[in-house]
Amino acid sequence: MFDEIIEALAPDGFNFPTLGGQAMFFAAPGANFKQIIITSATGYQYEIQREIFDQILERYNELPDNLRTMAGQYVRPNWPECPNNQKSPYVAKLIHLRRTGEL
Repeated sequence: MFDEIIEALAPDGFNFPTLGGQAMFFAAPGANFKQIIITSATGYQYEIQREIFDQILERYNELPDNLRTMAGQYVRPNWPECPNNQKSPYVAKLIHLRRTGEL
């Protein structure tokens, strides 16, 4: 799914609402299509590598449908093994968009 999302974001990326819908973020393919670059509404940039993406995808898949779009399910303390509290909700949104056919 990582490669599918990168391809869907090509060539220039897109803006998306966050899981909570309170803000927007921008997602685009990174250099050589090896990562996803996310820019938050406040201008912070995050590089998403395949490894962290796969961990978040696993979390997404293990949650019941009614919890998959809740940002709090992708951060500590609800997810003690969370690899990164800042990146995870953005990646979960991209995964959800792909799964629902919106990306």
